[in-house]
Parts: sequence; structure tokens; C-alpha cells
Amino acid sequence: MGQPKVSVIIPVYNVEAYLRECLDSVINQTLKEIEIICVNDGSTDNSLSILREYADTDGRVIVFTQENAGQSAARNYGLRAASGTYVYFLDSDDYLRSDALELLCSIAQANQTDILYFGADSFYETEELRKQHATYLEYYHRQALTEGAVSGEEMIQIFTEKLLFRASVPLQFFRRAFLEKTGLRFMEGIVHEDELFSPLVLLKAERVMCVPENLYFRRVRGGSTMFGNALIRKFNGQFTVFVKLLGEYISGGWGDTPAGNALLTRAKNLYSASKATYQQLSVQEQKKLLGGHLPGDIFLFRELDYSKLAKTENLQKSLETASMTKSEMEREIDLLRSKTVELNEEIIAIHSSWTYRIGRAATFFPRKLRGGIRCYQEHGMKYTLRRLLEQLGLGPLLERIRLKREERKKKKENRPQKPTGKVLVSVIVPVYNAEKYLRQCIDSILAQTLPDFELICVDDGSADKSVEIIREYQKKDKRVKLLKQKNQYAGVARNNGMGIARGKYLLFLDADDFFEPSLLGELYAAAERDSADVCICAADRYQTQTGVFEKAGWLLNTRYLPQKRPFNRADCSRHIFQVSSPAPWTKMFRKEFVMQKQLRFQNLQRSNDLYFTLSAIALAERISVVEKELVHYRVGQSTNLQSKNHLTPMLFCEALCALKRQLVQTGVWNEVRGSFSDLAMNTSVYNLKTLTDETRAVVLKEFKNRLAAEFELFAHDREFYSLKANYDYMKEALS
Repeated sequence: MGQPKVSVIIPVYNVEAYLRECLDSVINQTLKEIEIICVNDGSTDNSLSILREYADTDGRVIVFTQENAGQSAARNYGLRAASGTYVYFLDSDDYLRSDALELLCSIAQANQTDILYFGADSFYETEELRKQHATYLEYYHRQALTEGAVSGEEMIQIFTEKLLFRASVPLQFFRRAFLEKTGLRFMEGIVHEDELFSPLVLLKAERVMCVPENLYFRRVRGGSTMFGNALIRKFNGQFTVFVKLLGEYISGGWGDTPAGNALLTRAKNLYSASKATYQQLSVQEQKKLLGGHLPGDIFLFRELDYSKLAKTENLQKSLETASMTKSEMEREIDLLRSKTVELNEEIIAIHSSWTYRIGRAATFFPRKLRGGIRCYQEHGMKYTLRRLLEQLGLGPLLERIRLKREERKKKKENRPQKPTGKVLVSVIVPVYNAEKYLRQCIDSILAQTLPDFELICVDDGSADKSVEIIREYQKKDKRVKLLKQKNQYAGVARNNGMGIARGKYLLFLDADDFFEPSLLGELYAAAERDSADVCICAADRYQTQTGVFEKAGWLLNTRYLPQKRPFNRADCSRHIFQVSSPAPWTKMFRKEFVMQKQLRFQNLQRSNDLYFTLSAIALAERISVVEKELVHYRVGQSTNLQSKNHLTPMLFCEALCALKRQLVQTGVWNEVRGSFSDLAMNTSVYNLKTLTDETRAVVLKEFKNRLAAEFELFAHDREFYSLKANYDYMKEALS
């Protein structure tokens, strides 16, 4: 193998329980041109033996070992040994999606990025950990925040404004030449090194992008609560990073610039984090940190005036960060602490004086009254009374009352109401051999908070027990109806369901998915409020094998949503087909609108929904949006129509041709042709990648002869398309 495309650097320390899963995820990447640099950091378990085992069977695995020096030292060691075009740092107790490196490499090359950011899903070792750390489920998810690559200074500003800065290095994909040029390395001897490295390297980058794909799986595992030396190490790491970031802000001359303010925000955040850690220490440990003096925290963690700090010559000199050694950093931190001790001695003397005590006692009631009046003026009576009760020691009682009130409110919101006999929504579900997941689907529909609907299950010639299950539900709930047809696929089943639908709105769901209890209620309320022809919601993906919920931003791409609500094609004609996928199960349609436009699903084995859904989106005068993930789209089943694409490879082309004819006939083609070209490019590449080589060659021949021109695939330059990698793929495939 020549130069590898990616150097994967994995620091390893006592992770024998997780290491095989991590290594397997890298070895089995769809991108094969990689080197896997494992740096054993003095492990005392079987980690090194496992590494050598993998190195013996795969020549791409390279093992180095060093005395225990920490993760930063291991990463720096690996970076010195790396030879790939790109560098990726992976934590040894986590793992990657199988196509992660190939996708990242493709996007990074296409956009010439120095850093490419992406997202992660968290998974838990125990259910208890899931409950304790529920916020981690979506914490590492990303958004596509820019149209293309931007500078690092612009990106740190965007991250900060949207509260989306995530320092985790495993969620960053670096160009190695860029890292070498910066000369930046991970600071050794501290924890929280990512919090220092990530903002500094970002500020030096010229081209940066963030993509919404969740390609990394982060393990949330148990461990004993930190105390003693572990907490002190945590404090020292956080406080050191604060000093370094503040030093960069001062010595770098960032001043009152957007990027400088973002950097200052990072410093403040680490300052607050170190304060929180300090408060977890025992009094003895705090004394140890402050040279035996207390309460030095009054000064160490007072509200700092950062604008004055930047002008203080002595502090500026002490915080210069160029070529700083570890011992120099330790002296700087000691200097800051010594200043707090001096100030502490002064304040103790003042507080010990009788004049101070008498003055505080004499002004107690006027101060409290003045504070109460100011609190009332700024926050109102309700907040002021709550603060008063908290001052009287009743805070825990108030919190319990608040939690119980919220719990009662949530139960009330999620409690299904009694049906009135009206049919506001017709829910149509095509069913084909779905017995494995059908009960969960129907249960989630019958549990809807909006009760006034009918559920039309259209059996498409199932050979399993699906019909028996539907009839079982029919006996229990009059809202459930059953239609039967010979196997003609989902498009025909949906049309037949529409034929008997009585609801004002139509909702087409799939039999293997499941849904939030508020799905019908929220879509119906939004559609009624906005007099909408179509109402769209968001959805996530549910991995059947792992039970993990994944973000699926393409199902509702908020990046392309116009500010105007409700909206139509005139408000976002360039991206009208990029707002949402062709999937009908994230959309509620007004039945009268569907009938007026004579919309029907195509009689196709696959892609039968593209024509119906996107015709409705293009022709709707009022489109409403509910930006909540109300549908859980199941993936990872053993059977999948996509695996049989090679048997009917041209169906997606038929769907695109039908959509174009509809757009031309209804007179909206010229408004949306650019968006259609983008849609056709992405749809074509997605389907081509699922075909065998032989079948793909046949389809590409049709594209060369007529379809590329028919779909106007190359009517625009590369920068026009939402997924530039797909433009490159099609260019190469047709060359």
C-alpha cells in the first residue's frame, strides 16, 4: 500500500473489555487505504496482547508502546508516526460507523477542509446510566451550520452563538499537512486537553465544515465518583486550560472581535468548570491548593473583569504562551493562586474588624428591602416570592412541588382523550409480512393523544400472521379497519386506503415504524392553525439491532427552511425539494388538496412515494412545519427492498420522470427546476450505489444517452449542489 489516505491514532490504556470492538470498527471500514496507529500507554491489563494479536493478522495495525504518560502524550506520539493525508484520533473504548472514514475522506477532499466536524451517538452500559446521563443522547449531534467551508474564526463564532461547541477531538477529522503547519500538539500532563487543543486549532484553520452525520459511537460507562487526587487533577486541568485560553486571547491580540469573544467565552466556561470542581473538594484539599489559606476561593472565583485583565501588563506578561513548558505553566498557576492568598489575608482582616460587623448588622434590613424591590422590578412578584422562600431554606420543598407539577402536566398532555366519533385524520398503513413489528406500530398509533382518527390497514398479500394481528385489534377498537389486496406494493395499498378515507387529513405511515403519542395531535393542530395543505415533522432513525436512536436531519432539513411560516415553493424555490425527503410518513396532507390535484402514488415496487410526496410539496400553497422528531423510522431489519434494487434498477428514474412531467404540466417547472436538478443528482447517486457493477453499467448508459440531460444534472457548476461529493461521483461515472 502506498501513502494511506487516513492515519487513525488510538491511545490505549487498560481497555481490554472494549478494545476489540473499537479495533474491529476500524479494520472493517469501507475505506481500506488506512493505517491504524495504536499507542499503548503503559497498560497493566491485556490491552497490549490484544493489540499485538491484531497487528499479527492485519498489516495496517502498527503498535507502539510507552510508559504511562497520559492520552495527550500518546496522541502526540501517534501524530509523529502518522503518514496519512488525513489524521483521525479515536478513543479506544468507543467505535466508528463502518463507512465513517470513507464518507469523511470524500467530504474533506471535495471541500478541501483543514478540519471536518461530525456528530456522535451516545450509548450506555446500563439503563441506570441512561437515566443519569440522558442529556448525552443528543449532546454530540451536529448540524450542517454553513453552506460550505468557512474559516475557523467564523466557525468558532457560529459554534459559540448556537451553543454547539463540542471540544471532543474524536469528532474532528484533520488534514495532516494543516496540523504540521500549525505545530500544535496536545498539552501533556493534564486532563481536559481537548478543551485547549480544539479552540486553538480551530482558530488556525482556513477551511472548516460541519456535517450532520452521526458517525461515532461514544460509550457512557460507569465508574466511581471522583474524589481526592482525581478531583485535584481535574481542577488543575480545567484551571490550566483557562489560563492558556485567556493567555491566547490576550497575547494573540484578539480584542473585541467575534472570534475573540468566542475564545473568551471558552475561557470563561473553563473558569466556571474549574470553580465547580473546586467546590467538590474537601476543605483540606482546598487548603492544599491555596497554600493553607481559606477562604481564598472568594478571590480565585470572583467575577473577573476580562476587559481590564487584557490591559494588565503583569498578567499579560505572565500569560504569554509561546513555547511554554510544563514547569513554566505550573509557576504561572502558582502565581495566580499566591495573589488570591494575599487578597484573602486582607479580606480576613477586614471581616474580623468590629466596624465591619456593626456596619453589616446595621444595614441588614435596608439591604434586604432594597434587594427585594430591585428583584421585583426586574423579575416580577412570582420570582421574588420564590427567592424569598429559598432564602428561608424552603428551596428543596419548592423544587419538589415544581417537579410534581411538571410530571402531572406531562401525564395530562400524553393522556389519550376519549374519541368523539369524528374522523379528523385517516391514518393509512400498508402492511406486508410485518408481524414482527406490527403490534408496536399499531399500539403507538392507538395511543395517540388526538383520538379522533381512523386507522386503515391495507394488507398487501401478507403470508405471515399480519392479518390475524390486525383483526385482533379490530375487535378491540372500532377505529381500526382492514382492507386486503393481492401483492401490488405500498403505492397501490396507499391509493386503496385513500379510496375509503373519511378524514379531513391523510397520514401515510409504515407498518415497521413507531410513533410519538403526540404525532397526530401536533400535526393536526399545526395544519389547522396554518390552514395548511401539507404539514411536515422531523423523524429519527431507530437501529433495530442496537436499540440506538440516531439523528436523521435529511428527513427535515431545517437548514433550508425559510423563516416565513407557513411557506410554499415561492419562499424557497431553490431548495424546495431539499427541505424534506420523499418519505410520506413525516407529512400530513389535506385530503381535499390531494383530490383537487389528483395526486396518486405510483404503482412501482420502489420509489412509489417520490412522485406523490414531492408533487404535493411543489403544488402546496401553504406548508406548515413541526420541528419535532415524532416518527421513529426503523432501520437494520433483515429484509430490505433496497437489497433487490438490481432487479428493477430503473424505477427511481421512472419516478423522477413522472415528477418532472407533473411540474411542467402544472406550470411550476421554471420555479423549481434548480431544486429538481439537485434532487435528481442525489437520488440517482444514492440508487446507483446500491446496484451491482453489471446493472450499474446498464443504468449509466441510459444516463449518458438521455437521462443526464433530462434531469439537467450538469446544468449548474459543482458549487450549486447540496452534496458536492455526489456531483463528483456522477461526473466520474459518466466520463
